[in-house]
Amino acid sequence: MNRSIPRPMILWLRGTKSSQGSEDRLGYSCAFQWSSSKAASRLALSMAESSSYELFATPAVCRFVLWLLLFTIGCFVCAGQFLPMAQVKNKAVDQSNSKPGPASRVYWRAEGSLLELSTVRPMAFFTWNAQTFSERWMRRGLVLLIAILRPFLYLMNRAFATRVAHTVLRRVSRDRLDLLGEEYFQYKLQPYLKPAGVKKLKELVDSGADVVLVSQGLEQVMRPLARHLGVKWVIANRMEFRDGFATGRLLEPVIRPRGLFARLTGGGANGERDAAKLAVDLGLHSTGALHAAVIPAARHMPVLERPIVYFNQVRHKGSLSVRKTFAGKNILLIGVTGFIGKVWLANTLMDLPEVGRIYLLIRRQKSNPAQLRFEKLIEESPVFDPLFERHGRGFAEFINSHVEVVAGDVSQPDLGLGPEIAQGLRENLDLVINSSGLTDFNPDLRDALATNVDAAPNMCSTFAAVKTTPLASPEVPDV
Repeated sequence: MNRSIPRPMILWLRGTKSSQGSEDRLGYSCAFQWSSSKAASRLALSMAESSSYELFATPAVCRFVLWLLLFTIGCFVCAGQFLPMAQVKNKAVDQSNSKPGPASRVYWRAEGSLLELSTVRPMAFFTWNAQTFSERWMRRGLVLLIAILRPFLYLMNRAFATRVAHTVLRRVSRDRLDLLGEEYFQYKLQPYLKPAGVKKLKELVDSGADVVLVSQGLEQVMRPLARHLGVKWVIANRMEFRDGFATGRLLEPVIRPRGLFARLTGGGANGERDAAKLAVDLGLHSTGALHAAVIPAARHMPVLERPIVYFNQVRHKGSLSVRKTFAGKNILLIGVTGFIGKVWLANTLMDLPEVGRIYLLIRRQKSNPAQLRFEKLIEESPVFDPLFERHGRGFAEFINSHVEVVAGDVSQPDLGLGPEIAQGLRENLDLVINSSGLTDFNPDLRDALATNVDAAPNMCSTFAAVKTTPLASPEVPDV
């Protein structure tokens, strides 16, 4: 008989009836036998007979727990039957592809020396920060179920228990896991790092050793820890992703948790581990598999090409400077009395004083001419306060040297400009910016059409003959 296949568990149930004979309360006791020795069998039966291991509950709850345990046992047995085949296959692949790792690498186990990290707590943090209410509680319930079953999973197979715990992360995006991993390290791990272990590890890093941080945690949690400690390499559990979303499966090799007595024997400040011994502790078959599991602490970010459309196949060789582009250029701004227009004017005069002349098209009101409306805007709007603080008494001179008010109406043909003014603008303008619009919620339809629709054709027809010199002269690439 293959000893690597777990033996079936001995499940012992005991029921108690009340004096009336009805099953008001049922007491169930369970004992599990994983060893073939008779002493272990007697120990399991004695535990089952002890009243201290009895769990009393209602019949419905007991039936549910019994069904859950039987279902879990069946899954364990089925998994155990295929486990040896997978181990043999992995061993053959490892022997064919194993390569001796660098001799200078120093492996450092994070659990015990730096912190006490469990598998369930990060999963609970990730699931609690799910995007929707229903998803949050559904995943939270799965984490609770896994926490209940984890002791039995752990006793059977630690690697299998780790796989089951990470299934709750299915359909979580990679970017969200990276963000939550950073937050978990910052708020849950970093404040509780052990100073003695951190000091010893940093001394090892400062000495020039090629340190590899080994942990059972996810790479999304261990990468921030490694970067915080100055470590460049890690060995951690990695999720499988498809189209940017986790499938719920862990990639090989699975970094299983430490043994039952690891907290007693491996809680010192020194987390340095021998490569051969660490490979055995992690369930790997050789040090070659351990070396192959090393990944960089810095995540590789793919470089995305910017979606830029180049007209006429003309591209800029260098960077485009806004300051150089607007230097000496004449601009017509329409809608300066609105929120966007006055902010744009103030920021342009503040940050780009090299700009040429800015013409402001302002509509004349019945009692307020265009020039008076602009002066009132300058006086009352706080957006121009930084300009006034910079220039002081020279503020009015600076405005007059850069700004010129033109009376007109964008809803009128030729923008309501006289022939001489319109011709002068056509000869001098380099850019036209239109930020005008009627923003009332319930305007008159004719006014809305005149301002928001007819303004664009009027502007285009007015400046159809304007000079077409580009703002920035593109450089044609060498052929």
